[in-house]
Amino acid sequence: MTQSISQLLKVTNQLHSLLPLDESQSLDQALVDQPVQESLSLPLIGDQLTWAHRNRGQLVVINHGFQITSPARYDSWAPGDPEDGDYVGFGEVTGYATLQYEDWQAFQQLSFNVEFKGHNIINPSLTIALKNDGAIKLPDKYNRDGFHSLNLHQESGKRRYCVPLSGLPRDAITELSFTGRINGSYADLPGELNYHITDIRLEKTHTDLAIEGWIPTGIVYSHTGYAPASTKTALIKETDATEFQIWSQQEQRIMIDQLTTVKSSIGQFKVADFSALTMPGTYQLRIGDQQTNWFTIQANAELWTPSVLKALNFIYSERCGFPVPGIHPTCHFDVTAEHNDHLISFNGGWHDAGDLSQQLIQTAEVTLSLFEAANDAEPALAQRLIEEGNWGIDFILKTDFQDGYHATSAGVSRWTNNQIGDMDDAKARVHNNPLENYLLAGTLATVAAQLAPTDPQRQRLLDSALNDYHYAEEVFKSVGYQKTPIFWEHTYNTSKATYLAVMAWSAGQLAARLNDTTLAAQARQFMTDLLACQESVGLPLSDGTILRGMFYRDETHQIFQHFNHQSREHYFSLAFETLLNTQPGATEAAQWRTAARQYGDYLKYLADFTAPYPMLANGIYQLSERQDNASFNVQHLLIDDSAKADYAKQLANGVQIGDGLYIKRFPVWFSFRGNNGTILSAGKAAAILGNLLDDADLKQIAINQLNWIVGYNPFGQSLMYGEGHHYTQQYAESSGDVMGEIPVGIETTANEDAPYWPHFNNATYKEVWIGNVGKWLSLVAEITKKEH
Repeated sequence: MTQSISQLLKVTNQLHSLLPLDESQSLDQALVDQPVQESLSLPLIGDQLTWAHRNRGQLVVINHGFQITSPARYDSWAPGDPEDGDYVGFGEVTGYATLQYEDWQAFQQLSFNVEFKGHNIINPSLTIALKNDGAIKLPDKYNRDGFHSLNLHQESGKRRYCVPLSGLPRDAITELSFTGRINGSYADLPGELNYHITDIRLEKTHTDLAIEGWIPTGIVYSHTGYAPASTKTALIKETDATEFQIWSQQEQRIMIDQLTTVKSSIGQFKVADFSALTMPGTYQLRIGDQQTNWFTIQANAELWTPSVLKALNFIYSERCGFPVPGIHPTCHFDVTAEHNDHLISFNGGWHDAGDLSQQLIQTAEVTLSLFEAANDAEPALAQRLIEEGNWGIDFILKTDFQDGYHATSAGVSRWTNNQIGDMDDAKARVHNNPLENYLLAGTLATVAAQLAPTDPQRQRLLDSALNDYHYAEEVFKSVGYQKTPIFWEHTYNTSKATYLAVMAWSAGQLAARLNDTTLAAQARQFMTDLLACQESVGLPLSDGTILRGMFYRDETHQIFQHFNHQSREHYFSLAFETLLNTQPGATEAAQWRTAARQYGDYLKYLADFTAPYPMLANGIYQLSERQDNASFNVQHLLIDDSAKADYAKQLANGVQIGDGLYIKRFPVWFSFRGNNGTILSAGKAAAILGNLLDDADLKQIAINQLNWIVGYNPFGQSLMYGEGHHYTQQYAESSGDVMGEIPVGIETTANEDAPYWPHFNNATYKEVWIGNVGKWLSLVAEITKKEH
């Protein structure tokens, strides 16, 4: 992206048209362009590939392949799908071939031609699936591995696709299938899926992608760049080279220095440390015969602003109930919520992820992040961020039944016809949950504080925030720390400690806005209760040190606080920041500051377990935690009987630091995997504390989480589409790939504790997620706010 922010805003009409998709720096394009050493037609065993059909629609065998077709919608749900249509489309159409235990291990990629001849389809996608009956089975027991979703291009003509097989179990392949999802049509116009799939081949190439472990792929570094005063390093696997060089675009050698060898708990690495280079500019790192792409050194605000625009671009693309140019028309009027004989349309805000579901709290948190990002943005970009934030405010207010009840979520995976009263309608869930009301109150109060005193919206938001807070109080008195009633809600795993952090933040924000001493006292009490959930005395570790600062799920100190998919870790730091900034003269202030420092020290402790990589380790675990069913079953969803045994295995693959105590670099997790949300939330926590305590190490930890996502990971891939290079297609089957999207994140395989990033994409690890893009904006805002 070579144009300036102001130029891009101008050519997209203030980002009311989407940024053009840039595939030039993608890994997918590089794979298509690479030379092929050997190419074989399927089958490897036998004389002919026989295609068969299953599910809905039709299949016709054509020359060198097959054609699958289906109408864009049906008037019934597919057999086996929920009767209420929750989280489903209208079914699938599949063509598959049975294979004779073929060994594909010598081949690096599968390639084929796809010509999509359908019409009125929003983002035609195609899922490739493999079954393997060898040493490791495909699919896995959670139906995650072995599936790859391609977002197809809608232009006419054939296009060749290459799907890397590196790292995928493929010693005994028994089936290859291609599936089109039947999800509705554009504006409910007559639509058809029509795929022509031909010339399917196995190929040998020079590229065998690394997909697991800590060994760097080439030189790994921050593709976006570095701030002048920040730590600037890059990693490379063992090499004969002994020095590195930094060159300018004018082909001047700016720096030459020795590589150092770093040995840590995750391996041995060669490190190039060029932190001494502080001059702003555009540079290239060269080590032996390897070199990086060009990267910049400039102030954080300028460095990360292009990613803010891209993040905003993705958020805009996910608007629900609004015609997004190039993607979809006005949508989901027939997703409704009903309460006390009142009926509202539950469209608005932003779609949640790769599907089309909607979550009120997710939208609220993204809304807050947009206003945070606007604080430090240049005027034109700030105006556009605020406009998008107001779209979120509209949804928050729209879904409020004014009696404590809110329409909170809906599981939707289809483009509905917008006609209320027929079979494809969806019902939103309606709750009066104290946690959600506290969250909404804090969000609206925080946004109101950023508006001018003369802005009429400011008082409206404060009025609504106070109402939500009082409704939360009313129900909380009778039900206490009530969990969200259904696990599909994104607040389901909230602990008492996280609950208290939200309450302290919410009460503190409202107290400051309204100058309310009663609310201020409540905030102090919530903070007192929260600190009872923190380890302040300290746990003795095997090396003789004492560890403190981490939070437990409650004051009993039996179960540590973990975040493994959804994450709201930053609310602990928000509570500290709010109380210390709004009530600095409180008698408890010294205790708050000490507790904040201890929490920050704990975050620093975690960073050592993944050094020299920038990713923050997930946290401390205790083996006995698996015995507590109440907490285990809200933290881990869709698990089977093996989960508790696997929990122990996952801890054993971490680092034991004491009797029954372990540090996990990645979370303990099962079906739902991917850690971008956890590290971005932890990064936000570190950034808040870094600013609050003026701690440079915590500020660097915060920046490090951004660096990991934009290429400073073992695979050398940027996880934000369009930022940096070697980004790949993500699981975005509803709307297609969009500049600025961020997936759920890098996962682990089985019970390991090392990064695993297969090229195959599927939910959840490569599913695009609005919440992570919101967290990105929020973290960037925190990193840059002290620079203005």
